Amino acid sequence: MSLSRRHVLAAGLAAPLAAPAVLRAQSASVTLGYIPVLGSAQPFVIEGEGWAREAGINLKLIRFDSGPAMAQALSSGQLDFYLAGIGPVIVSRAAGIDVAVVAAAAIEELGVLARGPLATALNAEGSISAAIARFTREQGRRPKIAAQPPGSVPHTALRWWLEERSKVPAAAVDLVSMSIDASNQALLAGTVDASTAREPMITIVRDRDRAVQVAAAGKDIWPGQPGSVLAAVRPHDPSRRAAIDAVVHLHRRATEVLATKPQSVVRHVHRGLGGGLVPQQVFERALVSPFTKFAADPAAIVAATAEMQDYQQRLGVLKDTVAMADLFDHGPWQRSAA
Repeated sequence: MSLSRRHVLAAGLAAPLAAPAVLRAQSASVTLGYIPVLGSAQPFVIEGEGWAREAGINLKLIRFDSGPAMAQALSSGQLDFYLAGIGPVIVSRAAGIDVAVVAAAAIEELGVLARGPLATALNAEGSISAAIARFTREQGRRPKIAAQPPGSVPHTALRWWLEERSKVPAAAVDLVSMSIDASNQALLAGTVDASTAREPMITIVRDRDRAVQVAAAGKDIWPGQPGSVLAAVRPHDPSRRAAIDAVVHLHRRATEVLATKPQSVVRHVHRGLGGGLVPQQVFERALVSPFTKFAADPAAIVAATAEMQDYQQRLGVLKDTVAMADLFDHGPWQRSAA
């Protein structure tokens, strides 16, 4: 669907979903893990609008600091749904965990922010490879760049951007594994020179330090890069079908609203992700930033996911690959238009 707002991509939402349409799940209780980024905003819209209650869903949300941390909860049976980057889902599926992607949530949401001397070098040189060389020469050390742990989408995409697209050797930088919150704080405190980031933290960090520069946007890092995804545990279990279909249907509705009328639900997103510490105005801007591209159709990210999996195997994160037909279950999405 083509939208006039260039910063939004509601991939696969072919027609508006009728607001009264509700798939009921017979009073199902489900636990959904998420990471606190804007690409995981859908559950807060679902809860805030009262859709979960209407659909007979008792939705329990659990916050995690990274996708790999959530993958551990998946393996121990603590979660019914996972809403975060696709990388840990690939790792979990390859390890034999019965989980599959049932919907996309966002694409190209990742950015790389640079500060201090690295930002200065980037402004002067114009390319990250030349900026890193200049930084190392002038500072007498390699730049420190923070990202989430190996296996996560931020770590994988950062390595791809540096080594494959920018031709920066791995030995030219020091990659530091941190949680989302820790990497943001490290960037602001100056203990790292750059960091991966997603909204709303991109807006928050740049508000607090105007000298912070965007070193790369999502489309520059990995065009079509799959961001947050919705994955379901035991997706083919007949006893779970009604609940999974209901959650995917609501996720699809929420994604459409976020993509087309974000200001109508910003209060829900602010309440869920703001923690009472961030003004709502930050979320109003973050929802329409170039890094915010909501997308729900899982078919839209299959090709890029296959590329990412191949690269993770090259990095040594994955020993075995997973067939896309096993990693994705398109049934719930196809039924979600009902």
